[in-house]
Amino acid sequence: MLKKCLKVMIITLCIVNSSRGEGVLKIWANEGQILSVPQRQSILLQSENLRGNKFKWKSLNQDIVSIESDVDVAFAKNIGQAEVVLQDEEGETLSEYTIVVTEPEKVRVTYASDLNPMVNSKIKIFAITDIDVSNIRFSLEESNKKKLYLYPQNEEKEEDTLVWVAEVWININTPEDVECEYLHNGTWEKANKKVKLLKINEENGGYSLSYRLPSLKCIDFIANYEGFRKKARRDPLSGKNVYDIGFGQLIKPNQPFYNNITPTYAKALLYNNICSKKYTIKLNRFLIDNRIKFNQHQFDALVSFCYNLGTRWLQDSELKDIILRSKKSDHSTGAKVNYKSGINLRQIPDLSGKIIKAIPFGEEVELLSKQKYNENWYNVRTKSGISGFCFEEGLKFSQESQPCLSEDSDLSLEYIDRENFSNEVLIRCHANGKLLRGLLYRRIDELEMFFFANYEKNGRLNKYGFNFPEKVIVELSENLI
Repeated sequence: MLKKCLKVMIITLCIVNSSRGEGVLKIWANEGQILSVPQRQSILLQSENLRGNKFKWKSLNQDIVSIESDVDVAFAKNIGQAEVVLQDEEGETLSEYTIVVTEPEKVRVTYASDLNPMVNSKIKIFAITDIDVSNIRFSLEESNKKKLYLYPQNEEKEEDTLVWVAEVWININTPEDVECEYLHNGTWEKANKKVKLLKINEENGGYSLSYRLPSLKCIDFIANYEGFRKKARRDPLSGKNVYDIGFGQLIKPNQPFYNNITPTYAKALLYNNICSKKYTIKLNRFLIDNRIKFNQHQFDALVSFCYNLGTRWLQDSELKDIILRSKKSDHSTGAKVNYKSGINLRQIPDLSGKIIKAIPFGEEVELLSKQKYNENWYNVRTKSGISGFCFEEGLKFSQESQPCLSEDSDLSLEYIDRENFSNEVLIRCHANGKLLRGLLYRRIDELEMFFFANYEKNGRLNKYGFNFPEKVIVELSENLI
């Protein structure tokens, strides 16, 4: 993709007219700017008019560039050049610049079915191309310098795109980067699109300081909450000048993007955006630099949190401080099974929860948190390392002094203060100064993912019984939503 020829900057025009009053118009482009846009892509010609919708963008060559006036999007129809102008209600030109439509992008995006594949497993590699691409292949240079080519087994048409898929067996020689090539005039050319893989040898529940990428389950979770938007639209929650598409993908003025997209392409875009941008990079850096061990589902929950609310909390917040205090105490709180007939360990804190195992009378268990779930249930772990929930009445707690933190113990999210962490997460459910139930449900689901590896979208049920902070309870009772 060609870069813009001139640097984008905001210019402000002050317009004064006695009959129309005074207003301010902000235009996201330089006067006379030249923008290069590949064919079949679009560009947001965003302007902020504080006086109302008085200004319109217009293409002076509709065969080359067309304007979708509902969100001021210019579509690059055919290769060539067109002048685009911003006019007021009387037809006076306020700004003008040129859009040069270049050759279309052959390969739009590549992605994989699992970016954290286990060694000795099989995954799928995908590519989405323009409809006129005749063939593609994936190129892997293994650690032994051997070049391996993977050719797709099939292709599927989705509107104006083709979706290609190939399978790859992950072994110790599989490289981190998988390149994509397309066939053009009988020659294989690189598409400048890569799939990055992070091979792992541990199970998903393992705690480590390893750099991670989000799982496909995490991407699906985020997509379900964001909702799919086929065309660019103004985000109603983020502000009047914020636009997005697909599953919450932000659109920046004067940066080319594909409009009228398919769900498959939108999911791939979400996957690549999260993996390559600040959410994953900053989160990994924060955890690893501070020597905090974490597992996959905890990382996934924090990725979802960052994608929705940003990463500023990693710089200075009580939530950050709680994570930095994630140390194991010198002695943990224990309990013994008090029922003569034993007690059932369940998957969720409810009698309807699936029974994991029966714990006999007198056996000791470790309390993973002093927080009660659904009022009468504790999250415990058996001596064999199995975690679940036991009813409070069936446990007899050991008498001990207040636990203290060991100075030389490792930091790990396994030992996080669950009650304080949950409270700090749950209070972050506001948009434009109002508490929104949808955001509260998302915070609950992220806590369920973090603590219990539960990726379902059912936060409204609060089936683990997280206690709401007082502030949230008050706002819910006042119906400030």
